[in-house]
Amino acid sequence: LRLLVIGDEILAMKRRNPLDWRTNVSRGAKTEQLELTPELANLAHRAADSVGAPLAGVDVLPGKDGRLYVLEVNAVPGWKALARTLRVDVAAKVLQFVGARCKHR
Repeated sequence: LRLLVIGDEILAMKRRNPLDWRTNVSRGAKTEQLELTPELANLAHRAADSVGAPLAGVDVLPGKDGRLYVLEVNAVPGWKALARTLRVDVAAKVLQFVGARCKHR
C-alpha cells in the first residue's frame, strides 16, 4: 500500500505485482485506488510525524497476521503513479500545501 501524506490529507493506492514480490510500478506492478480507513490514516500520520515529515510517502504492508507494517517513510516521495491511479493533480495539492505553510511563517 502507498499512502501519501500531504499535511492533514492522505491519498492512498494499492500496488500489486503477480510476477515479483516488489511492488514498484517500474517493475510492472498494477495499481488501484484504495479506500482509506481510519486505521490506515492514523498509521500514515503517525509514521510521517515520527520522522518530522508533513509531506511523506508511507509504504505499508498488511501482514498475514492481520496487522499493518510500515516498511518505509519517504520524505521526498514520488507520486506519479498515485496521480495517474487516482486521477488527481497531486503536484497541485503539494504546491498548495507548501504555499500555505510558507504563508504561516
